[in-house]
Order: sequence, then C-alpha cells, then structure tokens
Amino acid sequence: MSNTGMANGESPDAQRPSLLHRFRRKLADLIAPTPTALQPEPRLAAVSDHGGPTEGDTPQEREYPTASGRFEPEAEPEDLHDIPDTQCAETSRQEDPTFIAPDTVTAQTAGEAANRTIEEDEFREQKRIRHAANAERISAQRQALVESKKKRIVVLQIADHAVSYARAKPLRDGEEEAIRKAVADKQLPLMGELRKSIIRDVYDNVIQDGRKAEALRFLRSMRLTTRNLGDRAAISIVLDEVARLAEENRNGGFDPESYPENGHLFEYWVASSLEKFGWTTRVTRGSGDQGVDVFATKDGLTVAIQAKRLSGVVGNAAVQEVFSGAALHGVRHAAVISTAKYTPGAIELAEATDVKLLHISDIPRLDEIFLRDH
Repeated sequence: MSNTGMANGESPDAQRPSLLHRFRRKLADLIAPTPTALQPEPRLAAVSDHGGPTEGDTPQEREYPTASGRFEPEAEPEDLHDIPDTQCAETSRQEDPTFIAPDTVTAQTAGEAANRTIEEDEFREQKRIRHAANAERISAQRQALVESKKKRIVVLQIADHAVSYARAKPLRDGEEEAIRKAVADKQLPLMGELRKSIIRDVYDNVIQDGRKAEALRFLRSMRLTTRNLGDRAAISIVLDEVARLAEENRNGGFDPESYPENGHLFEYWVASSLEKFGWTTRVTRGSGDQGVDVFATKDGLTVAIQAKRLSGVVGNAAVQEVFSGAALHGVRHAAVISTAKYTPGAIELAEATDVKLLHISDIPRLDEIFLRDH
C-alpha cells in the first residue's frame, strides 16, 4: 500500500487524515447519538422456506420503509465522519439542554438594547435637567450680583449727593434769602409783570401761562445767583414769595393791585394804605404842595411823598419836585411812590439827592426802609 502511494507520488503524510478531518470525526463521536438511537427498529426478516433468512436480510442489507412505502436497504455510512456537519450540529442543538434558539437570543438582545437605550435617555434627560438647573442658578446668582452692584452704586451716589447737598446748604440759604429780599423789594412791578404774563381769552380762560418765564427773567435782570439752588428751585421761590406777600397784604387790609385809576384818588389811596400800617398821614391840596402829595409821620419820622400813578416810566422831574418840596417844608426824608418803573436819569438823581424811589408794594415796609437809614 505504501508502494502504491509512493507510486502515485503521494507522501505518507498526505494519506493520513487532515487535522480538520480528525477534529470533525472526534466531534461527531462526542455529540452524535448511538447508531441504535438514530436507526429505527429493523423489520423482521422474512423467513425462507428452508427456515433461513431471505436474501438481503443480512445486517448490511436490511431494508427500511421509505416515504414512498417501499423498503430499500439502508446505506450506512462507512464512518461517522461521513455524517454531514449540518446534521451533527442540529442533533447537538436538540440534545443540549442549555441551547437557546437564535430567534430567542435576538429578542433578548433587542430587549436589552431597548432597556439600555431607555436608561441612556433617562440619564441624558436627568443630566440636561441638572445642567439647566445649574445654569439657572448661576444666572440668578449673576443677576443678584449685578443688582447688588447697582444698589451699592446708587447708595454711594446718594451719599455723595447728600454730602454735597449738606456742604452747599449755606450757599443755598444765602441765595434763597437774596431772592426773597429782591421779590419783597420789587413785588409790585413783579406782580404786575406776572399778571401780564397770563394771557386769557374774552371768556377769562387761560390761554398761555408765562409766569415761570417771567420769574426767570426777573432773576436774570436782578443778577441773582442760582448756581446752588438751580433755576427751577429759584423760580419756585420767586412765585411762592409773591403769593405769600399778596396773601399777607390781603390779610393786612392792603392790596397793592386795588389802587384806583384816578390820579387824585390815587393820592388818597396811598395815604389810606399807609394808615393801615401805623402811619399818620396828611394829603396836600392844590398846587401849594410844591411837589409833595402826602406827608406821613410815624415814631417821630416824617416823610414827604409824591404819588405817581403812571402807565409809563417816571422821570427825574418827580425826583426834583419832591426833593424841593421836602426842603421847602423842612422835611429831611423824601420818597416817590409810583405804579411804574423809573428812568436811569431818575435813579441817578435820586441817589444824589437821597430820595427813595419806591413802588406801592413797598407801602407795608415803608418804616423799615426809612428807619433803617434814620
């Protein structure tokens, strides 16, 4: 046999079964059932006439029924390794109690994958919620920090403003006092201008109210400082002081706006108004007054007064007349009381002759004006 193999050109190792072939045979020996378990019970052989088995009843030639019903001899494999792999594998899977069908494995794997997907989704959702909560908390903290900084800045600004306001209080008080004094000195012309700044229609309805603008013009014309008070506060002081003086005059029975239109009656109105404030008066008659219309006396002080009710301005003639009349009657103090303003020439002459140029609004404080210089 070896010679034959050598003659054919095959090596002795080639005639041996391969490693894979031997493994398959060994595996078949381990997992394949016994031949008796795989083969059905043989049909009893027919007995011949001479008592022996008939032809073909030898173990090698036993006949088995087929699907067609015919009995054919079983073709036994020469060796177990000739059994197909698929048959061996199928047999082993059927006999292995731990075997799990592929469909079952696929279903279990899909279920596990679905569970893992759900768990991952829940984890991501919880992570997203925590991240959103943290972001909201950080945003709230930042907003609170910004608000705290803003509050501190506002507090510092208020403190600085309070300190500046406290330091400037004496200056503001001085400015306010100067404004009130100027309003008291010029209350009559100021009241007249404020009254003119209100425009009314024929039905006495206010069309335009220019009192604030007129008050500001008054401050500028009197050269009053409003650096620390501010224009708005200064205007309010002017209007408040005018209203207070008007109310005070009305309570004292004196209304500077109630003077008569007639010039002669105006002289009596001046005398009557002075009497309300403790003056003793005498009105002169005719042309013998020498420029003096009213003599007023209080606490030993006598003043020669010329009363001028004019719609225009008062010139230096009135100053000359009252100064001459006072000198003629031996009176040291003279004044012109008018409803109008004075020309620069009249003002210059009054300063030279020591004649007081007054408005009817000065009647309540006439004694202060002269007693101060008395």
